[in-house]
Amino acid sequence: MKTLQQIKDLPIKDLGDKDSVLFIWGINKYLPELYEVAKTWGYKPSCLLTWCKPKHGIGIGGTFIQISEHLLFARRGTITAKKRIDTTWFEHKRLRHSEKPDMFRQMIEDCFDGNKIELFAREKVRDWDVWGNEVTSDIDL
Repeated sequence: MKTLQQIKDLPIKDLGDKDSVLFIWGINKYLPELYEVAKTWGYKPSCLLTWCKPKHGIGIGGTFIQISEHLLFARRGTITAKKRIDTTWFEHKRLRHSEKPDMFRQMIEDCFDGNKIELFAREKVRDWDVWGNEVTSDIDL
């Protein structure tokens, strides 16, 4: 697992185009860090998307059980989406630990042209570059 500083030190600022978008996953506890990482990488946070999952047993958390994850949308430069999404709240079944629904990747493809990379990837995805310790990476960071 990488530390916050190691994540911030990844050369993402140099990897993305001057006109590009960033989507970065996080949980409630780490929302301030999501914004910090996006800014360090040269992106301006724009909108927070929420994935709502069905309850699962007693769940994790203290006073409130955690049944959501968040996807921060950030941008730099000027880029126009091809499609408008009418919500920031998405309900989808729970998947294996840390796995994200394909619907979010599809939404990104539907909204934005250009090269795409998934960091900390678990699997290779058609038309995306990948980097992470669970796949053979397409790039060297």
